[in-house]
Amino acid sequence: MEKRYRKLAKNTLFFALGTLGSRSIAFFMLPLYTRLLTPRDYGTLDVFQTTVSLLVPILSLEIVEAVFRFSMDEAWEEARRVLSTALPFSFLSLLFSLALTPVLVRFEIFRAYLPYFYAIFFLTVLLGEVKQYVRALGKVKVFALSDILYVLFFAGFNVVFMVLFRMGLRGYFLSYVLAQVCSFLFVAFSGWIFPKVSFRFFDRKLAQEMLRYSIPLIPNALMWWIMNVSDRYLILYFLGLEANGIYAVACRFPALLGTVTGVFFPAWQLSAVEEFHSEDRAEYYARVFSLYSSALFLLTGFILLFLPEITGLFVASNFREAWKFVPFLLIGTVFHSFASFLGTVYVASKKTLGAFSTTALGGIANFLLNLVFIPLWGIQGAAFTTMLGFLVVWGAR
Repeated sequence: MEKRYRKLAKNTLFFALGTLGSRSIAFFMLPLYTRLLTPRDYGTLDVFQTTVSLLVPILSLEIVEAVFRFSMDEAWEEARRVLSTALPFSFLSLLFSLALTPVLVRFEIFRAYLPYFYAIFFLTVLLGEVKQYVRALGKVKVFALSDILYVLFFAGFNVVFMVLFRMGLRGYFLSYVLAQVCSFLFVAFSGWIFPKVSFRFFDRKLAQEMLRYSIPLIPNALMWWIMNVSDRYLILYFLGLEANGIYAVACRFPALLGTVTGVFFPAWQLSAVEEFHSEDRAEYYARVFSLYSSALFLLTGFILLFLPEITGLFVASNFREAWKFVPFLLIGTVFHSFASFLGTVYVASKKTLGAFSTTALGGIANFLLNLVFIPLWGIQGAAFTTMLGFLVVWGAR
């Protein structure tokens, strides 16, 4: 096996330790959540998390993505310029989020949990920057272990605050914040982050280059958000919080398939950037895609074969119908994974406008079709249009 394939396999193994561990624990916590939270509570939680996932790339100017790509171009000592230049943007994004307070307090979902909202938002950006920095510099063990530790802390705090103290959603959000803090401290100390950061290393010219790279990724992230989660708001509008909670549980099962992407994608990004200028790049990309797609198809077939049994095992009876909406979501996840694989070309070449234009086609199609199929087919309409949106992106790319 060639050296580059061995390196890809090695990095995938390290990311697998972190991703499989973290996502499997999160999945096995599903029985706890579906028993301690009502469908309405779960719907509220889902809207909360969905909103954070929308605002993070917009208000942070997608600087997290630039940290990874630009750190890979620098030598070990010079890469500190990238992190020192990017970190101020995390505080700037917090100021942007605070400016939204008059809007957020108008909604009960956010008004009751506003401090948690700001803490989760800020820590998501900050943790993303340091994790992408250590990943770009090849510290994949630190990156992977941070995921494992995050979910172990999260699960432990869930037991304390949700089971012992019966704090409900507040316990969930408090667990989220504390787990993020623990994960950040681990990455900061294990990755020697603090000695690398100084305002003396802030580079205005580098900041401009990073923003030229990252800003086109904002609408790209927005389009991905539209395809991934905008249907939650339309379900909320047309069908209510309870239906949104059931749909949110259904989306947890394609996350099993997304685990393959979560394991492979970080390692593949590293290899795709490193091999971008090699002469046999096309052959290398094609061979890797062949293996990747085979794994996705096998896992999809396995989940579909045992779907009712898996659902009955992991969710409470009042969420049991969620299995009916999983097949379209699973197939959509396959198309999403294929599109993301091809999207690494935009990262490697730093031509991020191409990422936006292709994702925009799928995002627009998904949103318009949601307006038609959710009133017509209910929750199943949202699952169906999600699949079509991802198919459009993959076809375009």
